[in-house]
Amino acid sequence: MTPGPGNGSPLLSAKVGSAPSFSVLLGPDYAGKSSILTSLAAKSLAHCISYDHNLCEDKHAIVQSLRRAFMSQGGAGLSRELMLSVFHVYVTFLRDRILCCAEDRPIIVDSYFYKLMAKCILLGAVDNCIFDIWRTLPRPAHVVYLDVDIELAWQRAGAGRRVNRMEHYGREPTRDGFVRFQSDLRDLMLKETAAVETTVLQRFSDENPPVADTERILLSTWRMRSNDHRTGRIRRLRRAATPGVR
Repeated sequence: MTPGPGNGSPLLSAKVGSAPSFSVLLGPDYAGKSSILTSLAAKSLAHCISYDHNLCEDKHAIVQSLRRAFMSQGGAGLSRELMLSVFHVYVTFLRDRILCCAEDRPIIVDSYFYKLMAKCILLGAVDNCIFDIWRTLPRPAHVVYLDVDIELAWQRAGAGRRVNRMEHYGREPTRDGFVRFQSDLRDLMLKETAAVETTVLQRFSDENPPVADTERILLSTWRMRSNDHRTGRIRRLRRAATPGVR
């Protein structure tokens, strides 16, 4: 079926030039992304965009309620089509927030569509029509990947006690199913972001969490791109003011 409201136009799109510059904070499960985003938001250092209920603004209650309902049952009993429809709402929400976000500080997006798509592929919920639509969305300027050690992630997950059905292989969470899933998840996400400038931060213990390092990288990248944007704008204005100069 061709995506679109009857005329072949995409269900979800945005001109690349219409989106502000933004970065994506990405990583496997239990990598510590939420802690970093919460810290950035609390210090008002960045616009942090996420569909997670702990980071999503109160005014976006429809996304919050959908997220809570989905997480309460872990997607159990949902058809592939319904589960992908829920995820499509999440991705659309992220796209909308990016497009209307002010550029007075860095824009940091939690995982974007990369993690959702990788998990769907690994769990057999594949719909290339929807995935192709997601891939047409504005591309981030930069990705920061939190590469947490899988054994550390397993410990954070309470040795499987806090794991949900979209974080492991098999009917029940086991260490082997979790480790294999998270390893495959890492490979798929990094493959999908291969064309985007990516900084990988490795983490092997809970000592010295990389909050400060991540903040420094995100802020310095934003400043550099802001300077490049201003320089390019000045050059365009000068060319426009000088006839015959290209």
